[in-house]
Amino acid sequence: MRASEIFRKYDIMPNKKLGQHFLIDKNIIRKEVELAEVRKDDVILEIGAGFGMLTEELLEHAKKVIAIEKDPKLVEVLGEEFESQIEEGRLEVIEGDVLEIEFPFFTKCVSNIPYSISSPIVEKLCNYGKDSTLCVQKDFGERLVAHPGDRNYSRITVLVRFYFEPYYIYTVSRSCFLPTPKVDSCIVRLIPRKEHPVSMRDRECFFGMVRALFTHKKKSVKNAFFSSRVFLGLEKEDAKKVFEHVPYADRKVFQLSMEELVGIFEWCKDQKLKFGKTKNVS
Repeated sequence: MRASEIFRKYDIMPNKKLGQHFLIDKNIIRKEVELAEVRKDDVILEIGAGFGMLTEELLEHAKKVIAIEKDPKLVEVLGEEFESQIEEGRLEVIEGDVLEIEFPFFTKCVSNIPYSISSPIVEKLCNYGKDSTLCVQKDFGERLVAHPGDRNYSRITVLVRFYFEPYYIYTVSRSCFLPTPKVDSCIVRLIPRKEHPVSMRDRECFFGMVRALFTHKKKSVKNAFFSSRVFLGLEKEDAKKVFEHVPYADRKVFQLSMEELVGIFEWCKDQKLKFGKTKNVS
C-alpha cells in the first residue's frame, strides 16, 4: 500500500478539523510494530486507523486487529482495501469517536493516535491497563516519561506511572507524515505495572489529590493545597491549620516522586480529607 496511490484513488484530503496527519514511512511503521512485540495470538487495538498503513503491517503479525476510525470516508477506504481480512474476521473496523466507544477485548494497543486528543486517549487506555505502543507528538511523549523535577512532569505523568512503566523509544521526524505537521513525533511504550502505588479502591481519591496539587505544580505542597482548598470545601483558616503539617510541606509539587505522593495521600487519609473525581488530566 502506497499513500500517494490511496490518496489519488479515493480523492482523500486530510481533515483539518480532525487534525489528520498520516504516518506514511513504512520503515517507521515496521519498527513500531516490531517494538510493540506483536505476536500471532495478539488482538490489537488500533486507534485512528486512517487509511490503513499501520493496519496492513499489524495484520501481518497479529491474530486480529480492531481498528477505530472516526472519519466516515476513511472507514469506507478501510472497508474496500481490507475486504478479505474483514470477511475472514481478522479485521474489525469500528466507526466512531474513540472517547465514546467501549473498547472490545484486546491484548495490546498499537496506534498512531490523534494528537489533539492524546491526553484523554491515554487516560482511557489507563483504565484498560494493556501494553500500549503509541506514536504521539514529541512534547507529549516527553511528558509521559518525565521524572520528578523535570519541566514536563505533570498530572498525566503521574497518572501514566500509576498504571504503567513508560518508555520513550525513539523520535519520529515530522517528514514521515503527510501532511507534514509543525513538530516531530515519537514512539512511546507503556508496559503495565504488576502492582499499583495505592489500592484500586483509593485511586479516584488519589487522583483527586494529584489534581489538587498539580493545578499549582510550581508552588510548595502546603501552598498548592491551600490554593486548591475548594476541592475539599475548606475555609481559609481551616486550610492553613490543616496543611501546615502536611508531609513535604515546603517541597515544590513538581519535585515529588510517586512514593512521596503516596506518603502525602496516606497522610490525607489519616486527616479524613476526601478528594473528588478528576477529569481531563493534562
